[in-house]
Amino acid sequence: MKQQDVTGRRLWLLGAAWLVLAAVTVAWGLNHEDDDLTDRSVQALQAAGFDNVSVAVDGRDVSLRGADAGEAVEIVAGLSGVRVVDIDTAAAVAAPPATEASDDTAPASTAVAETAETTPTTTPTETTTPPTASQIGADTPYLTASLRNGNLTVLGRVAEGEAAAGLAAITDLIYAPFLDNQLVVDESLAASPWAPGIANAVAVLPIIGTADLEIVGDKLTLSGITGSAEKKAQLEGTLDQIFGGAMQIESAVEVTGKEPPVYEAVAADGAVTLQGVMPDQASIDLIAGAAAQAYGAEQVDNQMIIDDGVEATFSVYRIPLTFLLLQPVPEWEVIIRNDVISGGLRGGATFAFGSSDLTPALEGLCNIAAGILTRNPTVTMTIEGHTDSVGDATFNQQLSVDRAEAGKAFIVGLGVDPARLTAVGFGESEPFADNSTEAGRAQNRRLEFVMGAGS
Repeated sequence: MKQQDVTGRRLWLLGAAWLVLAAVTVAWGLNHEDDDLTDRSVQALQAAGFDNVSVAVDGRDVSLRGADAGEAVEIVAGLSGVRVVDIDTAAAVAAPPATEASDDTAPASTAVAETAETTPTTTPTETTTPPTASQIGADTPYLTASLRNGNLTVLGRVAEGEAAAGLAAITDLIYAPFLDNQLVVDESLAASPWAPGIANAVAVLPIIGTADLEIVGDKLTLSGITGSAEKKAQLEGTLDQIFGGAMQIESAVEVTGKEPPVYEAVAADGAVTLQGVMPDQASIDLIAGAAAQAYGAEQVDNQMIIDDGVEATFSVYRIPLTFLLLQPVPEWEVIIRNDVISGGLRGGATFAFGSSDLTPALEGLCNIAAGILTRNPTVTMTIEGHTDSVGDATFNQQLSVDRAEAGKAFIVGLGVDPARLTAVGFGESEPFADNSTEAGRAQNRRLEFVMGAGS
């Protein structure tokens, strides 16, 4: 893809579609682990001294048997490819108290288990075993949210149905399909002053990537893992703003000093090249497997490498969603650095000649824009309108403004604050393709979307 086609500041909106979190499967890249999961589980248990614990594997779900099975859960849960670890209570006479909590943190929807590289042995117990309903008390409202490898598990009960509905909507927007929401509405419970803030609180957990949030009474407990003190402070400050300083916030977030991943994918002529630095082989396999599913394994050039100084951020587990979304586009590029996405694409939705009416395809792109803005409240967006070179330049300038305004109006109609949107027309001054052909002129009749603070 030529340099003029992709600029560092400009993101053609479909290139950001990984943020949409569409409901597609993530089984790619993991099937190869199924066959040897039993052997790896047994080896890990024996290395840790659990010789009396037996293993049964069903796909990526592991069942442990033996008197010490409860203590061995975390050993197996840390293996790459494990989805669920449970205790076979028929074979275990007495499971330790931690067993029930561990079951609660391993929902069937979990896509990828935490690896040893991303879960240091010094991680506090709270990051893997949030309390169960019975441990808190049957009449006490509470909320726990656990974010692991892009998978979110929510447990709890509240009296406020509106707050629960808001949480369901925002978690579906951000985390689906990697989501297990078990929040229950019980109107017999006492009202909780923190309930209105739970949707926003859970929405910002990806700031640190691996996180556990617990709210009981007037106390909020936060734990997890992040690469930088800045991200830790950002999440803590955001939670304090959400709850207005009225709650006691205790934070045990561990700062590892690791760097965020670097990623670049370029697609052209039916093939895709992957480059970047990832935290582990499981992440690389997940991404490369998704690319192979969309393009065919022979069409994927995987040049990604591992660096144990890189953290597993939320974005790593969203990258696989891009390939099937972008596969119909002839040429595209997606770049992620410092968890900021940029890139571009060639082809896609265009305006009819001389028209500023949004086509269904353009409305689809505007829907994506609204989703990005909804999930990223600090982001502003400039909507740029463009035309081909046919006709009077003055007419084309106004037409480009009308096109940008049409895009803005559509996004505002979806509930986005208009103050976060700026519409600008560039007329025929910035062609994306060759205006001497009809196909090129069609590509130039377009909208572009520039994201960033104060863009």
